[in-house]
Amino acid sequence: MDSRYEVNRLVEKARKIQFIQEKINKRISELDIEDLNKINTVNLDANNSNIVDSASEFPNYSIGSKKSSYCSNNLDENNSEVPYEQTNKIDILESIDLRLITKKKSKKGLRFFREGIFIKREEDLNKQKIVTKNLGKTVDEFLYSNDSTVFKREIFPELEYWDLPFVKPKENPSENEFPFEILESKINNLIEHPIPIEPKYDPNSKIDSNIILTPAEKAKLRRRKKQEKELEKQDRIRMGLEPPPPPKLKLSSILNMFNGKLISDPSEVELQIRKQVQERVLAHEQRNQERKLTDEEKSMKKSRKWQLDPSIPIVNAAIFHLTNLSDKRIIFKIDRNAKDCHLTGCCVVSSISSSTVFVEGSSKSIRFYKNLLLNRIKWNEYESKCECNLVWEGTNDSRRFKGWKMYYCHTKEDEYKFFLDNKSLDIWSTSNNFTLAQKLI
Repeated sequence: MDSRYEVNRLVEKARKIQFIQEKINKRISELDIEDLNKINTVNLDANNSNIVDSASEFPNYSIGSKKSSYCSNNLDENNSEVPYEQTNKIDILESIDLRLITKKKSKKGLRFFREGIFIKREEDLNKQKIVTKNLGKTVDEFLYSNDSTVFKREIFPELEYWDLPFVKPKENPSENEFPFEILESKINNLIEHPIPIEPKYDPNSKIDSNIILTPAEKAKLRRRKKQEKELEKQDRIRMGLEPPPPPKLKLSSILNMFNGKLISDPSEVELQIRKQVQERVLAHEQRNQERKLTDEEKSMKKSRKWQLDPSIPIVNAAIFHLTNLSDKRIIFKIDRNAKDCHLTGCCVVSSISSSTVFVEGSSKSIRFYKNLLLNRIKWNEYESKCECNLVWEGTNDSRRFKGWKMYYCHTKEDEYKFFLDNKSLDIWSTSNNFTLAQKLI
């Protein structure tokens, strides 16, 4: 910034010099040189009393010759008093710098300023300095700065600006009296309604909270929902909408149910209670079996974890650079794992140069695939001696490829044409730049 400011200052200075030079040349061209050679002379007598004007032409002498001739006249042998007469012609163009010819400075008129205008300017300047000083500060710095101006409250006006047209200040109001007088003549029966502004979101839509609950909070929420459901069931039974459930008989609570009454056949009651307990156990197991997922549903649930959530607009992506991808076993692992992880992208296998792998999908899939290529596959164990490097990892707004593609090319033109057709030349250039960087290193 300092160098740019210095350059601008020098350019402005050069422009001013050029403007002054043009002005001087213009004034010199307007001067009449013949008139400048003629100047008025003054003749003095011995007593310096007689003044005579003349406009005779003088020879072209310099100032130094004029001074020497004057000294020689004073040192004459006769020592006679010769009246001084200006006979030396001065060449104005040689002895006077025409650039010094300036206009007479005009007197400036009086300027009157209103009272308090400079005080207001100073206050505005101080406010601007405080604002620029506090720009880079954090909240903690404000708290520990102990500055009273930061936490100073604004003084509320006695009357808002929208009420000023309808009131008039009183001349001598008392202490407990309202200091303004309401102008009822300016009040009418019309009501001004503000322009309705539509909200940026739909108030009827449900907002999903992204709060992660602890296991204890989840259990508490389940108990609360179960309790509410039970209360609703009891209300329906009281209103006669549902029949009451049969009594839940248990061996531990058999005495409480008969209230100490004698039982004629205890063995039959015991068999009945055991039968009800067995029925409850079978009903519980049947409900659990109904809730259990099938094999197809299990695989769908498992694959859903690896797939990209459509509600999230962010797509995770990564670019890998492979030096020599010629082993078919490595190609099979790259292809198979990309399909199993539900990844989209491409694997461009080149027979003459390095290969490029571009994958995009969910964060879990990218994390697993990156660990596979960088850690799990032992590249030195294969004959091709291939090396794998992660060139770039980040997020995109949308998918580049609709599915997973394997492409084999034998020339640079084929590789370039493939990325050009899929509108992803930046991936190819990123991989090539990584190759050039490795060669330079």
